[in-house]
Amino acid sequence: MKNTLDYIPIEELNVKLEMCGFLGFKPLFIMRYAPKNYMKKIIDAGGIGLLFEHQLYPFGYEALAKRVRDELGLKVDCPTRIADGTMERLVKAHQWQKGKKGGA
Repeated sequence: MKNTLDYIPIEELNVKLEMCGFLGFKPLFIMRYAPKNYMKKIIDAGGIGLLFEHQLYPFGYEALAKRVRDELGLKVDCPTRIADGTMERLVKAHQWQKGKKGGA
């Protein structure tokens, strides 16, 4: 898991994808933006990349998120729960990837 404003370094992405492949895990990267070539690598590895426009702060940090938004103008949020639309995107991506591979 990574929750910073910059992209994950490509070398780190590659290592994590290789690790998932070795362990038999389906990669799931939840990111605030990503280059198209990162998303292609993740999908080609049988994984899912779920993109967010906002950087998410943990529940309870609403005051900090507001200050960052107000003073720095950054897109941050501190949701109390995962939005239905986000869960729908994840389920849809999983179903697509499952159909693409013809299995679970």
